[in-house]
Amino acid sequence: MTNTILFPLIGTCVGLLLGRFVVVGSKSFLKVLLTFSGAFLLGIAFLDLWPAAYQQAPKTTGYWVLGGLVLQLLLETWTQGAEHGHRHASKDHFQGLLWLGLCIHAFLEGLPLSFHPELQWGMLIHKIPISLVLYLLVYQQKEPPKMSWILLLSFALMTPLGGLLPSLVSELETYAPQITALVTGVLLHIATTIIFESDSHHKLQFQKLLGLFLGILAAILV
Repeated sequence: MTNTILFPLIGTCVGLLLGRFVVVGSKSFLKVLLTFSGAFLLGIAFLDLWPAAYQQAPKTTGYWVLGGLVLQLLLETWTQGAEHGHRHASKDHFQGLLWLGLCIHAFLEGLPLSFHPELQWGMLIHKIPISLVLYLLVYQQKEPPKMSWILLLSFALMTPLGGLLPSLVSELETYAPQITALVTGVLLHIATTIIFESDSHHKLQFQKLLGLFLGILAAILV
């Protein structure tokens, strides 16, 4: 249970530190990191989460996975793609709905951690680009320091809180297959968007291929 709290926090802190102290002059590293994150989550979703949910609730798992896909699609109307490691909309102002959408997304991601501890590595890696983007958004809009810390720290706590909730509310364990399937749908949407989104005229780049291979390999080995 300690790792449930620790791993997502480490990923978030790494992302915030990168945003605070590192100037990302080249996009190559971020592209590899994003693709690795997406491929790892995709591998975990297909190799671990979906089979586990299907084994316990074969008749309803598909519906919950589809529900997760739709839910993430709706959340993106608020987050504007920030959970993919970037943002599609303009940066003229920081929107509260964007932050709220990211918090809901982060909380949902944490829910199956107590059922599937192997997901903790995926959460650690996935949090780095999201936290980096969120920090840059807050910094660019020159939010007051106190408000900036509130926004960033509350976001950092969302996934750990989601991971702890099933242990605090034991009734949720009854719905472990449904929760797992729902989050599987959320992760599938994010992972496939990261992998298949292209900013280079849909050409397969070496960085994306490397990240894809390493991410899937890591998911198999975990």
